Amino acid sequence: MSEKKIWGKNGIAQKIEELILLNLLLPGEQLPSERELAEQFTVSRPVVHDALLELHGKGLITMRPRHGCIINNFRKDGSLSILESLYRYSGDGLEKKIDDGLEELRRIILQESLKHCFENKDLDGLCDRLEKLSAISENMTIRTIVDQDFDFYRELITTGGNIIFAMVFNSAKALYHEKLEVFFTGYSDAVKKSTVLKKNLITMIKERREEEAEELLSDLASYRTYGSGKTGEG
Repeated sequence: MSEKKIWGKNGIAQKIEELILLNLLLPGEQLPSERELAEQFTVSRPVVHDALLELHGKGLITMRPRHGCIINNFRKDGSLSILESLYRYSGDGLEKKIDDGLEELRRIILQESLKHCFENKDLDGLCDRLEKLSAISENMTIRTIVDQDFDFYRELITTGGNIIFAMVFNSAKALYHEKLEVFFTGYSDAVKKSTVLKKNLITMIKERREEEAEELLSDLASYRTYGSGKTGEG
């Protein structure tokens, strides 16, 4: 006989989130009352209420006092906090749309951050930090390389000084790590090419070649560049 599942706030929120992202609960539908959900999950109403608050914060539902909770259109009302889950449950071409959207956002954030960096007088200090974060040794695991890759671009963004850019970049960290780890594992030359690209970018920043650095960084925003043979040399 299997043990009965014990639900907590996070488990309840994740289950309802899954139903919404799989379109098993549709925009405009009303969730059962807190009392009914508490009975369904065999928990207290405060636990259900906390789970609903979490879903409300993600933009997945709208909580209406004394009128219950309505399912939102997550494509319009969802926040970045559902990004990882959305990717996991995506279908009908949505995965590619997420990839393309993330790449466009990454490009905008990186290019704007680079512009701000060139306004910063301590470019040499930035380059020193980037060089440490681009160094690869033979005994490094793919996971460590991915962590370092993330830190490399976060350093560039942080130096740019826009804290909103940094927060948005950090919000996609889990998905970034998951995708890049798969990418680096699947393409044997990707790590080597990304390292070359980063070193060329650092050289351009050192030499104040702003337009070339911006163009190369635009390429770096796409994972496909790592396997394209581009090196930014010249």
